[in-house]
Amino acid sequence: MFIMNVILMIAAALSLAGEWDFKYIASNADPEKVEWTRIEVPSNWELKGFGGFVYGEKTNGDYGIYRRKFKVDGGWTDSDAVILRTEGVQFGYTLRIDGKEVGAWRSSYNRKDWDVTAFLAKDAGEHEIEIVTGLKTKGWGFDTCDDWTLSGIFRDVQVIVRPKSYITDWRLVTTLVGDTATVRCTHEAALDGIKGTEWKIPASELWNAETPNLHDFTINGETIKVALREVQWKDGVLKVNGVPVKLRGVNHHDLSPEHGRAITDAEIEQDLRMIKAANCNFVRLCHYPPNVKVLDLCEKIGLYCMDEVPFAFGSKNLENAEFLETLEERARATIARDVNRGCVILWSVGNENKVTDIVQKTGDLVAQLDPTRPYTFPLIPSRFRDMVTNGVPESIGVIDWHYPGAAELKERVPTFTRPMIASEYAHALGLAFAQMEGVWAVMEAEEKIAGGAVWMFQDQGVKRVDRNGEYDTNGQAGTDGVVYSDRTPQTDYYEMRAVYAPIALEDKVVSPKAGKRKIDIRVTNKYDFLDLEKCLAKWRLAGDGKTLDAGEMRVKCAPHASAEMVIKTELAAAPRHASCVDGSDEPTNRRIDESANRRMSPPDGWKWSSSRPTALALSVRAIRSISISRKSRPTTPLYNYNFLLQLISSPVCRGARR
Repeated sequence: MFIMNVILMIAAALSLAGEWDFKYIASNADPEKVEWTRIEVPSNWELKGFGGFVYGEKTNGDYGIYRRKFKVDGGWTDSDAVILRTEGVQFGYTLRIDGKEVGAWRSSYNRKDWDVTAFLAKDAGEHEIEIVTGLKTKGWGFDTCDDWTLSGIFRDVQVIVRPKSYITDWRLVTTLVGDTATVRCTHEAALDGIKGTEWKIPASELWNAETPNLHDFTINGETIKVALREVQWKDGVLKVNGVPVKLRGVNHHDLSPEHGRAITDAEIEQDLRMIKAANCNFVRLCHYPPNVKVLDLCEKIGLYCMDEVPFAFGSKNLENAEFLETLEERARATIARDVNRGCVILWSVGNENKVTDIVQKTGDLVAQLDPTRPYTFPLIPSRFRDMVTNGVPESIGVIDWHYPGAAELKERVPTFTRPMIASEYAHALGLAFAQMEGVWAVMEAEEKIAGGAVWMFQDQGVKRVDRNGEYDTNGQAGTDGVVYSDRTPQTDYYEMRAVYAPIALEDKVVSPKAGKRKIDIRVTNKYDFLDLEKCLAKWRLAGDGKTLDAGEMRVKCAPHASAEMVIKTELAAAPRHASCVDGSDEPTNRRIDESANRRMSPPDGWKWSSSRPTALALSVRAIRSISISRKSRPTTPLYNYNFLLQLISSPVCRGARR
């Protein structure tokens, strides 16, 4: 058995990430006869060559034993506490310190803090932690879903020394009246260096997904960044900072082919920046609270989040009152960790479960624990219809209808008494994603519909170490992303980017003549907070294999308003034919089948023009974090290019805090 020592400095957090001693115990194996080996933490043991891969609800009986040595250098005083924190261990675990059992935790995706002070002898010097996981603790089935069922310590483990007086239950609440927001804290703290329990700030300094302003907040002697905002849900409309918002979203799993659930910081950043670049402003974090660094980045770059109390499969237990304690334990842990996260504007309680008595009581508890946000039950169509027909329970703030059809959605909207969201729609498996544009058109037009999240961001694939690195998506079951498992965009990614474009340009046909021209284009701003004058529009006119004219401008246009964009050009001679933005020639009279175009993307920066011999093609493409995509696919199968006008947008958010 190998030993690795690590030293903890007083008043600091020590990550125990790295190599641990490990035993993988297969079903029916004698643990005494299994040799110790080494394994990286965090990781899933299947991706390290132990055990077999299972998709869906796990049925085998294997488990793992993890051990590691650590030191608390210099000891600690009687006024200190030593905390052992786990962020994610699948599927639950038993914890021992120096051979003494501390306790057991049974929720895979929830943080757990153990006060282990009493288990540590001050003069011992070196201590040993042991975690036994995979033993199918009560409610383990809730941590499985329609995805890979992976095992082990997949998030960080830390040892923390802090004063016993350390405040863990502080709350920040923001209330907006007019142009001024009042921020209150339950304990003495400091906001932007100003001490107190209540502060006034201008409404313009609040956080939203378009202007993600962050403030310095100091408590327990530690300074962190906080996103301050107010969420309201009344009169059937979801509002952030008093403004109705439209959620352009996608579902996201903490899953990568190489690392499984132990998704790295770099992978998190790649995913969220790709999501932001696809014109999304909302992420549904399915089907569990995410790696905490997901929330860090969502607040930094501007993404609204739906955070989920984790119970997906395991529905057979939802009729059993004995599991109420299990569900409430998960609800308390989810809210305790993330209640002060401004990017989280909505709680999801489970996923597509029948709303039994214990499920409803769990929802009621969420509403009681956090009255500053609404919660919802994500429901399949039949259960949604039953709920709205029989009466929505009082504590539910937002109703959630999975996979609505456009016609029925439009028909039912007038009957809604609460904001409605579709936290899953336009399933990207096969050809079902073709429904996105039609459903989104209804969502965008109806104020009572807060928006939705397409299913889903990435294909659910893992690299099989037992198959020479083959990508496995469990056949077709996991091929439901808008990007492939390795994050290569599929055509649905560009379709999503186009449909969610926050700026709309009118179709315009202009004859390209020599001399000076003014081209008037009507632009519509679909942002909720951002005036278009904060975006830089760059245009480029290309023809005959070269750039003919170019420029940049700003257009003042308030959110949810329209304005005229006037582009001035001067050509020495009219172009004979079009060319791509890179200057290469593009053939004319090119015919593209309409059904094929639904699933394809033109070259970056292009929108197919209308079928006129002198058509002006308008295009917008993503630049930086707030992005505008080209317009959606056209309505005619015949396309003919003569020259291209390209509009590029990038944000210049003046005065935004970072």
